[in-house]
Amino acid sequence: MAKLVFGIAGLSGSGKSNLIDCFSKKFGGDLKVVKLEDLMSELFKFGGEGHRQISNYFGGDFLRKSGELNVNKLWKFVYSDHHKLRILDFLLEPLMLNLVQQLVDSFPGMLIIENINFKIDGWKKILTKVILVVNTDEKKLVNLSSKVSLPVSPEKYMDVQSRLYSNTESTEYYLFNNLDPGQLENSFIELCSALSI
Repeated sequence: MAKLVFGIAGLSGSGKSNLIDCFSKKFGGDLKVVKLEDLMSELFKFGGEGHRQISNYFGGDFLRKSGELNVNKLWKFVYSDHHKLRILDFLLEPLMLNLVQQLVDSFPGMLIIENINFKIDGWKKILTKVILVVNTDEKKLVNLSSKVSLPVSPEKYMDVQSRLYSNTESTEYYLFNNLDPGQLENSFIELCSALSI
């Protein structure tokens, strides 16, 4: 049987972690979960390839006196300019895909890769399927926003989510989550059936 590598996509607060918990309960030690934001931290470490690429291209403005990357300053800089963000993606995406491929090659069980989305073509070679978790309950999201720090208002969140939902060509499965644990469990059972796992 081919190795199963699932990409779980969705915005912060959509319920990705809850879905991953369902996978963890079902597959236990045969499952490894990788958050791309954690791998990004690896790339940014002093002396690493990502650190070198960024300092070579963007210069020393984003380095602290210690030589470490000032990630917050870099994010503010690139997110203010779409062109700069594309350049950063161009520099880091091959490195990220390489790290993930190494994990896939070294782990014998099922892998779950968690990220906001998987838009670049390189993911098609690595991921078995992409599952987009979509929050369907704006009222519950408003309640959730008082408990966790959402990066935008609930209204803006729903707007961004709808654009992500409509523009994710690589997504094979959608899990519509109203943040109800019982509904999520039923949706997970249906998803496992659809995925034949």
